[in-house]
Amino acid sequence: MHPATQAPAGSARRGFPTREDVVISALLVDRAAHSPDKVFLAYEDGSEWTYRETLEESWRAADALAALGVGRGDAVSVLLPAGTALMRVWLGAATLGAVFAPLNLAARGRFLEHTLNIAGAAVLVVHAGLAERLIGLEVPALQTVVVLGHCDGVELPWPVLSLDDIIASAHTEPPAVGESVEPWDDAVLIYTSGTTGPSKGVVCSYAALWMFNRNFVWPDVGEEDRFLQALPMFHMAGVGCTYAMLVRGGSVALLPAFDAKRFWQDVTRFGATASCVLHAMVSFLLGQPPAPTTATTRCASSTWARCLTWRSSRGASAWTSTRRSG
Repeated sequence: MHPATQAPAGSARRGFPTREDVVISALLVDRAAHSPDKVFLAYEDGSEWTYRETLEESWRAADALAALGVGRGDAVSVLLPAGTALMRVWLGAATLGAVFAPLNLAARGRFLEHTLNIAGAAVLVVHAGLAERLIGLEVPALQTVVVLGHCDGVELPWPVLSLDDIIASAHTEPPAVGESVEPWDDAVLIYTSGTTGPSKGVVCSYAALWMFNRNFVWPDVGEEDRFLQALPMFHMAGVGCTYAMLVRGGSVALLPAFDAKRFWQDVTRFGATASCVLHAMVSFLLGQPPAPTTATTRCASSTWARCLTWRSSRGASAWTSTRRSG
């Protein structure tokens, strides 16, 4: 993963996005300037970050990561559930021009070792409850493990730091990053599923993320919408939908996992107006018993959610969207 030093051929063609259109650090600065008090991220625990707070959190995390030696083009491996810590690390890495490399939360053993070695990251940020999975792994490039929470009793061969501690001691100021991050620079590293062999690491530029944002989220979802995001953040869909709402100046309700039993309650609780569910998630939702109370609440709050799935019937496939309203 190495950032390009020159614009790729054809970048001046009509339609290629500018850095202000697609680069996370540039988008955050713009949104914070124009809508500082608007909520961008709403979390499961009830906490919220406005655009201004999100920008400051990205600067603080960038300072903390830079102190660990993370720089432009470096991968930062992340084994965290969706939440404030994951967003800090992602946005902090993006601010530095580093590459966000989230790992499958189910990964362990040789699969985890393989994906860590693909990224070649010197820094791994991991949840304390998952840290024991690192025991016995051979990851030559890894130099520092940063832990969210306490992992007492887990002995690792790398220096271990507390994420809370390094964030608390970091500064909330714009970091010095040298050359600006550009649309063709690497943004994220997402792994393939590994169903036909060992997982591959797919590096996506900011321009690629921008393209995905137009595919994962409907064009008419915009700055007035709140997106209920329950997809895994180690999949392109989860990263893509979250990024899409930043591009559009909207809001995201970020859940740690999809729960069919609570989905419509979460729609109401967060005031969500849009969401994306894939494949079997649709069947799980349709299989839930009727909930008249929830339906009444949705009607009263005028909220709705869109479900998107790929439906195959008699060998023919088509994109199907469904609007649910009270």
